[in-house]
Amino acid sequence: LGLGLGLGLGLGLALAIVEGGATMQNGQSPASARSMAMASVSPARSRASRSSLSMHCAEEEFMTNALSVVVLGASGDLAKKKTYPALYDLFVNDLLPRHVTICGYARSHKTIEEFRARIGEKLAGGTDAEKAEFLSRCEYFSGGYDSQEKFTELAGRLTEWEAAQVSCLRHKPSP
Repeated sequence: LGLGLGLGLGLGLALAIVEGGATMQNGQSPASARSMAMASVSPARSRASRSSLSMHCAEEEFMTNALSVVVLGASGDLAKKKTYPALYDLFVNDLLPRHVTICGYARSHKTIEEFRARIGEKLAGGTDAEKAEFLSRCEYFSGGYDSQEKFTELAGRLTEWEAAQVSCLRHKPSP
């Protein structure tokens, strides 16, 4: 199961859930998933429509298992102005699980505080609490793109973060 994210012309977000088999976990066909991917989740959409989409996503495996998103080039302008605001929009609208880890990877040496302050500048909408919660889920890892050692180190950190997610999910009270 994979999660794809794209930006439309009006900077609306498109969410695609793609699986290699003929049907999705919820019985949806890949053609239906593609149709869903073309749907725009823009600010003009009604809250009810967003709620319906978030309820649909709540049934997907990625919402109930460990999930990490790695953003390569995370210290650049594209990440700051487009990628992180798009991920924040998904997060605020319950299209990403609250336990997600979003790890930025770049060559620039930054502290986690510097990194969060930089990406936080362009996050719009939501409440202060949602912004703080989103930023707390963002991590930063510095390394060269040609460094096998740094990517191995990153893989180890991702394993740690995902183990913590699983631990939290196991101890989460059922509704």
